[in-house]
Amino acid sequence: FFFFFLMIRRPPRSTQSRSSAASDVYKRQVLYVRELVKLEDGGQLSLDWPVPPSSFVFTANTPILVILSGMTGGRKDFYVAKLIADAFERRCRPVLLNQRGLSNTPVTTPKLYCGDMTDDVHRALVAVGRRHPGNRVYAVGLSLGANIIANVRVG
Repeated sequence: FFFFFLMIRRPPRSTQSRSSAASDVYKRQVLYVRELVKLEDGGQLSLDWPVPPSSFVFTANTPILVILSGMTGGRKDFYVAKLIADAFERRCRPVLLNQRGLSNTPVTTPKLYCGDMTDDVHRALVAVGRRHPGNRVYAVGLSLGANIIANVRVG
């Protein structure tokens, strides 16, 4: 796995006019396909796979970018939408990882999301790698997600 740490700030409100590119990304509706990842303890995470633009072709060599947002972040946040758009432009297939109970991921055990639960993230990365064995898997964390990614054990 390859890890990157990134913080993207929301553009100033003055740039979010009808004509700005930042506004276009922020207002764009992205459709997702949700995949649940079952964990050994009965818990689950979810992977939100954005539906790619019609010009995007997914192959066995297309890198996959797993995105872990901040504590309250999700697929409706500007910085997530921007990162997804940038990933597609760079010919990567992005996927948003949602922790236990976040972004309407069903809670199936008494164990809830916590910022130091790096094993869950590791299992999700392994699951993505197993489902797409020919693809390189990269991970990027935003805000608290970067802290979690930095502490994930590799191997």
